[in-house]
Amino acid sequence: MLSCSHSLCSSCFTASLNIVGEKEFSCVLCSEPVLDFRFLSSKSPAVGDIGSANGSPEISGPPLPSHTTFLDPVLQSSSSELSVLRLDDVPWDVTPFMLSSWADIPALQAHVLLDCDGKTLSHAYIEASAQVSRKILLNCRNKVLGSGKRARRVTITASSQDELMQQLFPSWGGTFEDASPTLSNVPASQVSSVMNTGLLSTCDVDGMKKLIFQPDSRYVKDPSLPFHALISVINKFPSGGDSRVFWNYVIRDSLFNLVYSATAFLVSSDHVDWKNETIAGLITAFLKCSSQVHGLLDKEQSSLDSSVISTPPSNSFEPAPTVYIPQNHHVDGWSPYNTIALEFGLEPHVVQAVYERLSQSSFI
Repeated sequence: MLSCSHSLCSSCFTASLNIVGEKEFSCVLCSEPVLDFRFLSSKSPAVGDIGSANGSPEISGPPLPSHTTFLDPVLQSSSSELSVLRLDDVPWDVTPFMLSSWADIPALQAHVLLDCDGKTLSHAYIEASAQVSRKILLNCRNKVLGSGKRARRVTITASSQDELMQQLFPSWGGTFEDASPTLSNVPASQVSSVMNTGLLSTCDVDGMKKLIFQPDSRYVKDPSLPFHALISVINKFPSGGDSRVFWNYVIRDSLFNLVYSATAFLVSSDHVDWKNETIAGLITAFLKCSSQVHGLLDKEQSSLDSSVISTPPSNSFEPAPTVYIPQNHHVDGWSPYNTIALEFGLEPHVVQAVYERLSQSSFI
């Protein structure tokens, strides 16, 4: 804690941070106002022990020096991994745009969760750098989210990429480590079943499709939410390293097909308030994921006997096939920009320019 320099465990910090009301955010040890804080991690016992015979907190050691800084692993962020914050007791009409406005962070990466019927879950997630996460924790404490009868004072806690991945991919029977699926702690007798289900099931994809094209207004309170749920899944779809063994081409193509059809649906819709930003989010997520998957395809191309990697067309909403390598072009000349350009009748360089512009605008 700054400026008193005391250290608190995560439970005490969360409790003091989320006290409802207008009470000042203060240190539970000395009651001094907290001007700022740092996330600490220590391999040795805490310098200042908390507790006494009667159960009341007391200071039995010197405060931690203010120059000592150790980033908490939960909120430690590198260039490739973002910190995750969990928001509990969010209103049912919450959207990623609302969370971005609430946190006062433009283009915030927010994940609003839906159940199979389209009901908004009571918790959501935010991804940000460690510095931005600290700003949100400090500035949004006891800040009201929503308006009217739906206004809520949300509880903010530090979460992890693994917890977020488990929420976005609930059918995965294994666990996640560093946001990558793994079979750790899965009994040998269940490995075959877990592998057969995979990271996503066809039921998961069909469920997202139904919420997008046939939403039940009794449950889906904001029509943009199913699209944002799809964006979250595409953005977090693990495609690097050993993750490839946990999904197949059927699921991959089904997801990409759904992005195509959802984008085309939005283009022809009259949801003018939010459709442009949602379309940008869909296309950006698709191109980002396609680039990662294409890198895997390049490595596997020597073992492929066909130049078309797709699934048979179905009677569902989406067009088929999707991931397509032109017959008259060498694989090294293909890129994910060609795929989306062919689908929408655009030049590949136009799609690439849009992607680069969106990347500079922090949509990724």
